[in-house]
Amino acid sequence: MYPLPTDPKDVLRSRASPDAEWASVLETESDPDQAAVAYVESLREGGPRSSLEHDVPRLYQRWYDRHIGFQDGYDFDPDDVAAGRYAGAYGIVHEFEDGVDWDANPTRNTDEYAYTVEWQEGLNRHFQWVPLADAYAETGDPTYAEAWERELRGWIRDCPRPNDSGNTVERASKWRTITTGIRASWTWPYAFDTFRQSEHVSDEALWLFVCAMREHGIHLLEHPTGWNFKTMEANGLAHAGSMFPELRGARAFLSTAVDRAIAEFERQFYPDGFQAELAPSYAAVCVTNLYSVLRNAEFHIERFGSPPGGVGYAAAGAETIEIPDRTWDRLQTVAEAYGRIATPEGRPPALHDSWTFPVGAMIAECTGDDEPVWKGERSELLPWGGYAVFRNSDRYALFDAGPHGTAHQHDDALQMLAHAEGEWFCIDPGQPKYDDSAVSSHVQSSAGHNVVLADGAHHRSAEVVRRTEEPFPIAFENANELTVAVAKRRFETLTEPSVAFDHERLVLQGIGRGWLVVDRLEPVDDRPVEWEWLWHTPVDDLAPDDEGALAAYEGGPSMRIDVAGSMPLETDAITGRLDPEIRGWRPRTDEPETEPVPTLRVRSTGTESAVRAATLLEPTPGADEFDARLGGLSVDDDTWFLSIETAEGAETVALAEDGGELSMLERRPVGADRARRIEFEGHSR
Repeated sequence: MYPLPTDPKDVLRSRASPDAEWASVLETESDPDQAAVAYVESLREGGPRSSLEHDVPRLYQRWYDRHIGFQDGYDFDPDDVAAGRYAGAYGIVHEFEDGVDWDANPTRNTDEYAYTVEWQEGLNRHFQWVPLADAYAETGDPTYAEAWERELRGWIRDCPRPNDSGNTVERASKWRTITTGIRASWTWPYAFDTFRQSEHVSDEALWLFVCAMREHGIHLLEHPTGWNFKTMEANGLAHAGSMFPELRGARAFLSTAVDRAIAEFERQFYPDGFQAELAPSYAAVCVTNLYSVLRNAEFHIERFGSPPGGVGYAAAGAETIEIPDRTWDRLQTVAEAYGRIATPEGRPPALHDSWTFPVGAMIAECTGDDEPVWKGERSELLPWGGYAVFRNSDRYALFDAGPHGTAHQHDDALQMLAHAEGEWFCIDPGQPKYDDSAVSSHVQSSAGHNVVLADGAHHRSAEVVRRTEEPFPIAFENANELTVAVAKRRFETLTEPSVAFDHERLVLQGIGRGWLVVDRLEPVDDRPVEWEWLWHTPVDDLAPDDEGALAAYEGGPSMRIDVAGSMPLETDAITGRLDPEIRGWRPRTDEPETEPVPTLRVRSTGTESAVRAATLLEPTPGADEFDARLGGLSVDDDTWFLSIETAEGAETVALAEDGGELSMLERRPVGADRARRIEFEGHSR
């Protein structure tokens, strides 16, 4: 009836627990099914088989205030689940009339939604089992236990382990390795700990659960992948081995999972702690899963002792799955990295395919230190991730000039983000819906970010560095009450024929409340180009004028965006445009609909080959209390002159070029006898 081994002699290894009743029965009785009965009885009567406090559902609640089954559009109300009604990925609802079809996907072959595999993925990750378990633990209502057993039996019956990895593009598989790892470490252990003690769940269902966990372990052992997938695979593999050490293969499952977790701390994370995908929330997924592997390995040794087996120097023991001190040190570095790019509220920006999340609890638990690393006035460069972070009181900016990333990346090089007075003013769109819609593609493109486009076309770095072997070239200086970061990249438009151009961007903090952004743009073939600056700002009102725009929250803070260039510039506001080009969107992964976002567009109107422009981002608690305004920009040979109007009077910022690159900045404050100078080099790639 069930397409998996269920004979106890094929599933259990009696030598793992030679003193247990089930092991004696397995060795001496002619009816092996009696061993399964005795084994299930030991599961019902014993303690938890997993370190539940270190499993992902509890960690997500404790660290990120995220509740599996009720996030990102999922709303697996236990009563609805028991009745066959599922609100899955992106809030898309589907009802099953006669049991769950594990291949179902309401976005397939319909005009109502853009197709996404995420709905079927979520269904087969069994996020719904967590609310079912919680509801049963709270009420004892057999409806929830019966629903869980019905789903467990149905899934095992209908979803046999395949001969391949399941990571296929052509067809969606219930055994995709990331989904398998999530089931085996997030949702299955959580549900098992509740329902193993239930009188409303049959012994046979619990035995099938154990047999199926072994299938998960075999699948994950045989098909490792990489990056964030591998951390979830390792966690699932660790749980298959640590929850049920009596399984045939359990020793290999656990020891391999721990070895993979240790290796991934070295393989996936840069020296400054950033995960190579460069999407903070995916790094958090990696940290959470690897941490869960390590803690569950410790739990296993404390509860079950050394894995038996082996002889002499090859004997398995606690030391064979020992976790080196360096791994714990790496964990601390990694956790702290995301505090170092966090806003004053302790939340990293939603870079690449990321969502924002609180980091304080994660850092405190991983490091033992609850002192916020994101507080204070410390601006710094994080060169491997490629981030320059600017801090000034409760104001924060991030200049992103790092590698492309190994996965979940956007074309956002040289993007600038700004946060002040507790609000975002210049945003990254964050995680798109994983569907085939045009807006989702736009969110990942350069046009979805605060960059400069050539002729309105999407672009990408001419040299796409997915993983760097050395720190990325970014000049960064803290000097003379100023903080400056500079980077230069070559880009190519994704058009035929493509347009190659150099973009050099400088970000300066130290004048007024905000940041001065300076751009030098030059086509490689010296051809005329129309340049387009984009500033995505999720405010209530965006009002452009001849000098820039005012971005304001109703009854709250605002930010003045002043622009000036070596040629005339035009400004307009775009919100949620689909034609003739897509502009002004950000995703909402908790709802089917995508959200328009007000976007300031600044366009050049001349035909100069090398364009110089400046943007002053000046936040303020009110609407008109600006400490600085951008007066104008002029160029004399290889020197720029920027006029800054402040309450104390006009001051000048001068920039010098050397060989077609910015090399020096001088600021002469009002009433100062001498200019304050910063020199920089080594920022081109």
